[in-house]
Amino acid sequence: MYRFRNTLIAFIVSTAFTIPIFIAMGINQATYETVVALLGSTWPPITPWGGFLTAIFAHPTYTDYLFDMLTLWMIGPYFETMFGTRNFWLTFMLSGVAQHSRQYSTTQWGPPQSSLVAPQARYLA
Repeated sequence: MYRFRNTLIAFIVSTAFTIPIFIAMGINQATYETVVALLGSTWPPITPWGGFLTAIFAHPTYTDYLFDMLTLWMIGPYFETMFGTRNFWLTFMLSGVAQHSRQYSTTQWGPPQSSLVAPQARYLA
């Protein structure tokens, strides 16, 4: 039997971080950029928390959210069942941090750029 409790938690947290972005997207570009900055998902970071954790769970576009959540929902329960809850979260968070570390290392210092990329669900396989 598949366990999916932690997959559901990751799904809910990702949705909670993404809904304000989608609402801001519908208002105007300035509001969208403000919400992204408040989530700490810009480089260089303009907030104390730097954006690593928030950017792992936030998604900048509808298609990014759709495909990341679809991948998480399809692979997450299997991964959690096979490798356990601790390894599920460890892999989920470390792959998100690795993605952002790679992105930060290749981004030039300059005006803040969105770092909202959450492809960590793709690395669960």
